Amino acid sequence: MLTVEFLTGWLMPDMHRYVTPAGLISFHMSFGIAILLVALTRLLLRFILPVPALERGSPWWQEMAAKWTHYLLYALVIILPITGWWLASSHGWTVTLFGLFTLPPLVQSSNTEYLADVVHVGTGIIVLGLIGLHVLAALYHYYVLKDKTLQRMLPQ
Repeated sequence: MLTVEFLTGWLMPDMHRYVTPAGLISFHMSFGIAILLVALTRLLLRFILPVPALERGSPWWQEMAAKWTHYLLYALVIILPITGWWLASSHGWTVTLFGLFTLPPLVQSSNTEYLADVVHVGTGIIVLGLIGLHVLAALYHYYVLKDKTLQRMLPQ
């Protein structure tokens, strides 16, 4: 879902107050809300279902790095669509989930438009970096350490 969202964000026209939110922009906003709902559901499941144990003998710093990277990813994947919703609201646009229902605006004025844009784009860049770090760590475990960390991540 994040791949699709980043691609549409990259390909859509520049967003500014006088652009009509249609096409890719409309899809990007709706898909972002869908990501928010999935992320919140996944976070709820994370609290309900146990997390698979790490490999035995993992150094404490790897355990802490894994735990905090996951916490940060969850937080940012929730913050990212909220800041997009904030940005759309600051443009005066209506945000919907594929036309099924309309979300209330998060702000009523455009005074925070620039801040919303900076936070949204900056959060997206950080998420991309964390995803890259996560992939590199998984590949390191698979190819260098030759442990079962990557297999734990894959669907059973």
